[in-house]
Amino acid sequence: MRLIDLSHKIEHNMPVYPGDTKTNLYQERFLDTDKYNNHLLEINMHAGTHIDSPMHLTDSKEYISELPLDSF
Repeated sequence: MRLIDLSHKIEHNMPVYPGDTKTNLYQERFLDTDKYNNHLLEINMHAGTHIDSPMHLTDSKEYISELPLDSF
């Protein structure tokens, strides 16, 4: 089996599904003033690369984590 990585880098204003809330990623704590670095990530479920599980649009009760990886 050959796997191809199609993932996008998670970054500020990355592509999202049209009409969805934009991705916000910014630094909120800084080493020089706060003694540590920290970032805040606000992300919509349809940002970047993802796969919708069957339960997204059907009455399926199966989570995507329960599907075998080789089915993709």
